[in-house]
Amino acid sequence: TGAHRDLHRDKEGNLAINGIIDDIKSVTAGEPATEPAAENEAPDSENSADNGADALAIAIGRIEVDGDSAFGLHDESVDPPLNTQIKVKTLTLAALDSRKPEQKSALNFEAGIGDHAAIDLEGDVQPFLEPPGVAVKSTISAMDLPPLSPYAEQALGLALDSGTLDADIKVDSGKDKLDGMVKLTLYHLQLKNVESENSLQSSLPVPINVALDSLRDGNDTIALKI
Repeated sequence: TGAHRDLHRDKEGNLAINGIIDDIKSVTAGEPATEPAAENEAPDSENSADNGADALAIAIGRIEVDGDSAFGLHDESVDPPLNTQIKVKTLTLAALDSRKPEQKSALNFEAGIGDHAAIDLEGDVQPFLEPPGVAVKSTISAMDLPPLSPYAEQALGLALDSGTLDADIKVDSGKDKLDGMVKLTLYHLQLKNVESENSLQSSLPVPINVALDSLRDGNDTIALKI
C-alpha cells in the first residue's frame, strides 16, 4: 500500500526489471555455482561432489498492491523520451510457484494512465513457463494519443497530432502460438508525415493516413480489428 516506483527504459530498450526476471529464472533453474576445474588442477574435494547449485523454489500465495500506489515510466528508447505515470487502483497476482510451471496464476490490474486514460486487465499468466504463458483480456479507455507519437514516428513514419483511443484486447498464448484480437476505436485522429527511411509507411503503396481516412465515419471515428 502506498508504493511508488520509477520504471526506466534505456536507449537500447532495456528495462531494469528484465535483469531481475533473468536472475529469478537463473536461481529457479539451478545455475552452476562454481567454475569447472582446469585440466591441470586437482578437483576441490568440497565441490567435486556437486559442481552445480540446486534449483531454488519460489512459491508466493498472493501479491497485492492497492491504495495510493503509482509507477512512473521514463522511456528513453524513443525521441523525445516518454514520461508518464501509472496510478494503480488494484494489482493482484496469486498462486505463483516455480515448481509448477504449468500452473496458472490469476492476474487482475486496474489503473489510470496520465490524466484521463484507464486500463483494466484480468486473466491468467504462467510466468515460469518457457516462453511464459498468457491468457488475458484488457480494456483501455480515453487514451490520449499525442504522448505516444514518438512510437508511431519510429514504427510508422507518422506523428500523432491529436486523437484518443479506446481498445478491447484479448491475448492467448500457447507454447507455439500467440492468438488474439485487438479492437481499436480512434476518435478525431489527426496524423502528420515525418522523415523516416525504415518505417512501415515507406514500404506501403498507399499512405497509412490516406487508408485510415477512408475508414472514418461521419463522427470522425475509425474502428479497426486486428
